[in-house]
Amino acid sequence: FNPHLRAQLLTERDGSPLHRAARNMAAAIGALHGRNYIIGDLNESNILVTPQALVTVIDIDSFQVKEEHDGQIIFYPCPVGRPEYTPPELQGKRFKGEVRQPEQDAFALAVLIFQLLLGGSHPFRTIWLGNGDPPPMEEKIFLGLFPYAKATARGLVAPPPTLSLDILHPPLANLILRCFVDGHDNPKKRPLPAEWENTLKEAEKNLRNCTNQHVYAGHLIKCPQCGARPV
Repeated sequence: FNPHLRAQLLTERDGSPLHRAARNMAAAIGALHGRNYIIGDLNESNILVTPQALVTVIDIDSFQVKEEHDGQIIFYPCPVGRPEYTPPELQGKRFKGEVRQPEQDAFALAVLIFQLLLGGSHPFRTIWLGNGDPPPMEEKIFLGLFPYAKATARGLVAPPPTLSLDILHPPLANLILRCFVDGHDNPKKRPLPAEWENTLKEAEKNLRNCTNQHVYAGHLIKCPQCGARPV
């Protein structure tokens, strides 16, 4: 999701591999959940993406595994996690004793999809206008200070308009709001991988090119990157 590194790997000026990589990532995570595995430590360093947008999940020794033994369900928990990909209900907790749920992977998945589609920016990245030091990322996640929501904490401002949710396919933007706003107090409201997969597929179909060959969402009347009209 780093634009400069991506430019070195992808020769075609085509934004659809980002949507396809996000869709393939959602499909892979959904397949793991279907076999009762939870990734737990889901972050950018354990997802590899090829120039063809194929996805490989690595670093699987920390997965949460569930098995039945002598009629009892035994969990082998995931003992690690990165704060910036950890949902609010797990912030500050000791992972070793936690039995994680699919909706907690869903939080990290939404962070990664946001980063893929919006230039690597973290969804809880903000501009700080208050006094003193800005709150750390994990505190903003814990308190639900999502800067794209209607109401955020005093002193926190969303990043520039180039990172607006309005530039995304509207159903994708709705999934992001569901995850980080509705899903803050109720994790069950977070979109699961299958819904991301279907919505990303439709979003990719609706992409268009401007006269400068930038790729953007089809509902926009002009390119958000350069202002040019569609081809």
